[in-house]
Amino acid sequence: MREFNEETGLTATIDRQLGATSFVYPWQYEHWTINQHICVFYTLTITGGQLAKTVPQFIGQDSLGAQAIPLEKLTWENASPLVMFAKSFLQTGQADLTTKTFREWTVLKEGSDS
Repeated sequence: MREFNEETGLTATIDRQLGATSFVYPWQYEHWTINQHICVFYTLTITGGQLAKTVPQFIGQDSLGAQAIPLEKLTWENASPLVMFAKSFLQTGQADLTTKTFREWTVLKEGSDS
């Protein structure tokens, strides 16, 4: 819950674990050409805090902040596969926990519209 708070400004309690899945994608690092990002998904209840549009930056911080976006505005062009997984669960109530493999994985830059 520490990382959730660091990246959103919110505090929460875990309701339940949905499960774990992984995302495999191209990655250039030293002699490796792929990465497998293992993710554990939970449902949460927000207990406090305020949504932080910006968060303190430090070495290892991988968030610029958080913002509330209506589900219908989240697309494959503007959201990560992890966000799209969460969107699918919220819309269907089903969590597809099979490994997803991507030929491309574009990390959006700050201020990009897509």
